[in-house]
Amino acid sequence: MSVEGLRKRVKRLKKGFGVSEGPIKVWRGKRVVAFEGWNEWKPGAFKVFPDKFVPIFGEAPEDWMDDWIDLLVKLKDPGLGRWRCFDCVIKKASELRVEVEERCRLREENKDFYERELTPEKRVEFERQDRLKVAEYMLYNDVGGVEGRVCAFDEERRDFFKCPFGDEAEVLVEDGRLVEALWTHLTWYNYHHWKFPEGEETPLVDPADYDDVLKALDDGRFEKVVEEHEAYMKKTKSPMWAL
Repeated sequence: MSVEGLRKRVKRLKKGFGVSEGPIKVWRGKRVVAFEGWNEWKPGAFKVFPDKFVPIFGEAPEDWMDDWIDLLVKLKDPGLGRWRCFDCVIKKASELRVEVEERCRLREENKDFYERELTPEKRVEFERQDRLKVAEYMLYNDVGGVEGRVCAFDEERRDFFKCPFGDEAEVLVEDGRLVEALWTHLTWYNYHHWKFPEGEETPLVDPADYDDVLKALDDGRFEKVVEEHEAYMKKTKSPMWAL
């Protein structure tokens, strides 16, 4: 299955106020209010828009959410900018690279402990966890086209609207969301078919074997993993990220 085909599939799967001091007072027929006084649980909360990004914990009307995000993009809101950066494929790959290197270092430094104190079953479990983390990193690095690039901004300075990669910003975020969705399917599959296997059938793909993951993306096996996961979500009424 091509990356573009997967992109289309995962896109479907992810689906008392003060006065704003900002430059926009009304947006698409609704007042823009100061975010400090806005509370999603107050009556009438979704009849206005807060003028800065705030986390939404409940279920906001889809049209309202789309319009509000468009407003924040228009304002180039730093809060939305930082939030969007969380999905960046370069940010995620950089974090995973550090984690993989740290895992390798700890395993080397504690080699005697692993061999002497852990049961063979535990050693196999820990080794698989390490291989899964490597596969996740390589998926972000390769499918996301990161190739070892690192963002020049630290955590405090990150802002999508000031992205050092310029016009690539939107693509980097979309690629990050795509890879996250791919790995979410593989994480679920690993849990149900490797960590807690059900039945005696041979698993379609080994998420801890990166070469096998790449082959599965091309030969149609990954499509079957997605279909199985979707059927499970429908049957159990579970969100995509739930195991």
